[in-house]
Amino acid sequence: MEEISTKEKVEIEKKPKLWTKNFTIIILGSFVSMLGHSCTNFSFSLLVFDKTQSVALYSLMLAAGIIPQLFVPIFAGAVLDRHSRKNAIYIIDFIYTFLFVGLFVLTYINYFNYAVYFVIMFVFGCLNSFYTVAYDSLYPNLISKGNYDKAYSVSSLIYPIASTIMIPITGIIYEKVGLIPLFLGSAVLFLVTALVETRIDCAEPHLIKLKAEKESGADMVKINPFKKFGNDLVFGMKYLEKEKGLKSITAFFFCTTLAGSVLSTLYLPYFKTEYADGIFLFNNSFILTATLMYSVIMVSNTIGRLLGGLFHYFVKLPPHKKYNIAISVYITLSLIDGAMLFMPYLAMLILNLAGGFLAVNSFNIRISGTQNYVPDSVRGRFNATFVLLTNAGSIIGQLLTGRLGDILAKPHIALGAMVFNTIAIFAIILRMRKYIKPIYNSTK
Repeated sequence: MEEISTKEKVEIEKKPKLWTKNFTIIILGSFVSMLGHSCTNFSFSLLVFDKTQSVALYSLMLAAGIIPQLFVPIFAGAVLDRHSRKNAIYIIDFIYTFLFVGLFVLTYINYFNYAVYFVIMFVFGCLNSFYTVAYDSLYPNLISKGNYDKAYSVSSLIYPIASTIMIPITGIIYEKVGLIPLFLGSAVLFLVTALVETRIDCAEPHLIKLKAEKESGADMVKINPFKKFGNDLVFGMKYLEKEKGLKSITAFFFCTTLAGSVLSTLYLPYFKTEYADGIFLFNNSFILTATLMYSVIMVSNTIGRLLGGLFHYFVKLPPHKKYNIAISVYITLSLIDGAMLFMPYLAMLILNLAGGFLAVNSFNIRISGTQNYVPDSVRGRFNATFVLLTNAGSIIGQLLTGRLGDILAKPHIALGAMVFNTIAIFAIILRMRKYIKPIYNSTK
């Protein structure tokens, strides 16, 4: 067996590790946090639809969690470009802990009021929006050089693994026991997450730069907070206007998020109405209820995302082909999602598995490319602007679904949304490839 030379050994030792202390903490903390999110979001959706039996009220409730993301991200970007992002992450998780204790109390006394739960969802939306900008802005600073693609592959695994674990468990517990143990368990999970995240001790380059600006008198500390908000909103829009590639990517994700939110909003009402009596399995010895059917469909998608994340972790995509891969994935996903609700249940499971696999790879290409391209000093404001605009698309999609969901056939609504998405692919991603391709094909 050929021995490794001393020079090769030195090169191996010099290669930066991905799993540093800080990176491990943020991944583990985010995973535990996502377990709580997956459990609660799923049970919340089931509760609201079962209580109201209305697609309009159900979609409006979902929109309540996203409406704050139209204005909170810009404020969050302004704050997080001037304060510690790592501190914001664990503070928000401590707040989540107290909120879930409150939800535990409400369910324990068997209290349900649509307006109260609407407000709770709105508060969750505010916190989630702030957390997302903080996480997206801090995460690149925890990645060692040369590990960008692999790091975002790991990040993309968090949601599918957590969802694969919690969605079926949540569906069964919801039907058999109720929400009390789910909310109490979420409170514990967020408390553990917050405690773990306090151990992150990475340097934050934007704070070093801010300190220098303060010492030179060039900082913005004395500007009115509302003026800061306006300044950063204008800055984000002007930055996108100058960066045509980022502008085009953001425009496309506004459209594709709108189309995707139509489909995701339709799923639960579709199964609750089309499969109200469930389906019988194993020679009619076991019934798969509508709730469990929905759970299994969601799990099939997250298993696909898990497999896609694992693929992306172990297989490095050729940088010069990433744009072409992304285009192929976008078109394939439109075809899959447009046909989904016309298919029998088994076919839906298979298509959801394939869709999840493809979605992770396109996500990794987009997120690693844009976060590598955008300078750290403005990353928070760019991410905030991106989140704001894409979530505007999500809200429009949900409200549109609520308007049409009780009137038109749900499969036809989904097909129309995917036709719109396909038009956006050709009108934006293909037409603006000159500017998008260098960003998608960039790597570290």
